[in-house]
Amino acid sequence: MEFQRKTEFEKMILNKLNEAVREYVEAVCKPINSRHRKTILVFTGDRYKPVDIITRFVNDKTKHEYEME
Repeated sequence: MEFQRKTEFEKMILNKLNEAVREYVEAVCKPINSRHRKTILVFTGDRYKPVDIITRFVNDKTKHEYEME
């Protein structure tokens, strides 16, 4: 599914989702001295239950990638 960004409402809702995911990743997944690279959330069911999160970070000093699952 591709996200829709045609109307101001769709843009606002996607911004809320983006902000919620950012807060979760910062609080739970992010290692010290790293920056976010990529996050994939997998949802299932009619209640949009999150079942998997794949997050990659890059260490600011050595540029190595870490994968948190």
